[in-house]
Amino acid sequence: MFFGVPFTVFGDDSLQYLNTIKGKRAFIVTDANIVKLGLVEMVRAELKVANIECKVFDGVEPDP
Repeated sequence: MFFGVPFTVFGDDSLQYLNTIKGKRAFIVTDANIVKLGLVEMVRAELKVANIECKVFDGVEPDP
């Protein structure tokens, strides 16, 4: 197994960075509100471009 230090990408066009990631699977951990806002679907679309299968867990309690 390989574990890496978290890497943060932010700013304009940061979603496009996702389709450059090398890998096969991703696990998205979020809350239901982020899913309802459509933000997870935007991430899933970029991962699909990179042929990365993903699963979503949206059971996290939102942080106020």
